[in-house]
Amino acid sequence: MKNFSNDHRVDIQALRGIAVLAVLLFHAKQSIFPLGYLGVDVFFVISGFVVTPLILRIFSQSEIFDRETLNRLRAFFIRRFFRLAPALGTSLILAALLVIIFSPSWDNRNFPHQAIATLLLVGNLGAYTFIGDYFHGDSNPLVHTWSLSAEEQIYILIPLFLFFLSKFSRRFRKSSIIRTLLLIGIISFISQFFIQIFFSNYLDLDARVIKNALFYSPISRLWEFSLGTVAYTLSANRMNELKFSNKIGSFVILVGISASFIFYLSFDPYPLISTLAALGIIHFGVLLHLPRIAQSLLGWVGDSSYSIYLVHLPLMYVAKNSPIFGDARRQIVIGLAFLVSLIIGSVMFSQIENRFRITATSNTSGKRNVKKIVGIFVLLPLIFFSSLDLAIAHNYWGAFNIQLPNTHSHAQNNFCKSFDAIAPCIYGKRATAGGINNILIGDSHADSIKTIFGQITSTRSESYAVWTKGNCPFILRETLEEPKYKEILDTLSTDSSKGSCLQHNQEIFDYVRSNSPIRVWVTNRNTQGYKTTFSWNIPSNDLRHIIKLNLLELAGASLKVIYIGPVPEKAYGDVPNHRLLWQLQRGATSDFRIWDLPFGPFNDNRIFSKSVFPSNLAYINPIDVFCGLNSCRLGRDYQFYSDSHHLNSMGSQKLRTALEAASN
Repeated sequence: MKNFSNDHRVDIQALRGIAVLAVLLFHAKQSIFPLGYLGVDVFFVISGFVVTPLILRIFSQSEIFDRETLNRLRAFFIRRFFRLAPALGTSLILAALLVIIFSPSWDNRNFPHQAIATLLLVGNLGAYTFIGDYFHGDSNPLVHTWSLSAEEQIYILIPLFLFFLSKFSRRFRKSSIIRTLLLIGIISFISQFFIQIFFSNYLDLDARVIKNALFYSPISRLWEFSLGTVAYTLSANRMNELKFSNKIGSFVILVGISASFIFYLSFDPYPLISTLAALGIIHFGVLLHLPRIAQSLLGWVGDSSYSIYLVHLPLMYVAKNSPIFGDARRQIVIGLAFLVSLIIGSVMFSQIENRFRITATSNTSGKRNVKKIVGIFVLLPLIFFSSLDLAIAHNYWGAFNIQLPNTHSHAQNNFCKSFDAIAPCIYGKRATAGGINNILIGDSHADSIKTIFGQITSTRSESYAVWTKGNCPFILRETLEEPKYKEILDTLSTDSSKGSCLQHNQEIFDYVRSNSPIRVWVTNRNTQGYKTTFSWNIPSNDLRHIIKLNLLELAGASLKVIYIGPVPEKAYGDVPNHRLLWQLQRGATSDFRIWDLPFGPFNDNRIFSKSVFPSNLAYINPIDVFCGLNSCRLGRDYQFYSDSHHLNSMGSQKLRTALEAASN
């Protein structure tokens, strides 16, 4: 067996380089590199390999709990802080500048929240709370910081736990530490499956919610860290330290690993495969057999991997979402963002990360230096992002909306910053003294496409207005006055929120008739979503028919009406298809045949597309844009959504060609 030195392993740095490149490729083009996210799992294994000997040194010079051990523990935390904090604070400020200057402001309401959570070492909790599913996390440029927080929590909790154990052990040997780390990993590995099964079956929680929580939790990452401990023990030729004092313990561990492996294959086997592969690569020194030039290049990337990882997603986010680049050059810009991530990460490593890491290992890293670093790279960013959050809350951010040029004066009012506007928000030069060219109406789904709507109309030097209201499909009171809908009308009128929606729509209709725009753009969420999620208590078939009647009412006013059908959704409320529900619980990565989805937007689009509409009513079916002839890749297209059913600016860009064609 080879015996490697842990001081500097060229192959470990090369493995870091491969892992960070995989993550970059995943965020650059998820559909082509769908497994690139596994680079993060490899990072946890590498962390276990590198940090395990550092933890052992904390307890190496004493056999019982004493002040020397406490001092070494404190020094360990200071070195970790100097290693991570400066680059993190710098990258967060850089990300803020990029997002504020180049990106659509309405996609980033939770951006400062995530930054604050990351600075407070709970970025994984922030990602779960503000973003949810990591695999549509391109809607936030800081979602990737979840892994940093999970790693830091492991760095804090494990040494403190071992320190606590050492207080009750008269002889706390290295073998005891290694066995404890392995036992923690085994418990972590087994527990995530029982958590999913227990909470899903006995507390009736959505399996996707549990899966997201476990994805971000350090509990489900401890076993990957422990695999790094195994890699260290094997590479250091310390097999004797893996022996347990009794055969029963070994038997229990063997059964637990076997059972967990079976459970794991029932869910997602790729993290297990990738981490075991990383264990083998480290143990056998596989990357040492690469050509020297490949080792050097990957090692260069690996040295800067932390800084590269921090800066890459904000750059990718801007490249994908900023309206200033245009669709034609989008792929080129993403490629440039990939290269710029490597360059900026390398510079940040040499000028910031490595410089402060050297400071941490010198004798000058006392209280004064610690306070200085805390002030510059933690407190100042906290103040900055808290101020930014306050600005967003008071609707100050967005004064430089480059995607909405020539803003009309009253569009600066606060109601134009939300999707519950009390009056139309008018943009661009007016075509006439009292009118507009285009108006976008509907619910929050209409608001989610206002970026691309503004781009299309403004490039034609046309004026446009946006007037939307959340949870409010375009339904007019007068179309519900016929006898068959009287009961529905009475129900809606007595509900304050639904009644205000009817009033809101009537104000829109009166405004449209009096101003006679050239085009009226309309879109709503699918009717199944309203029935199951928003409790409109209207049968889906009736609700679809009512919406269609109102579209015909708009078209009857001699207006050009463009109706954008409901988009495919990631979540569908009550799904009566158990086979599909099981697939969704596993991550929705497979292709679903449209006829396997007898609900939601598909029914809506089928009914509207088969309807005989007048010539001045154009219909756009997003299914044609997001799905193939017989299938819809919901899992791979998560990057187009800001949540379970709203498109982000990147998703709305996919509708651009269809919208432009319909508006001609």
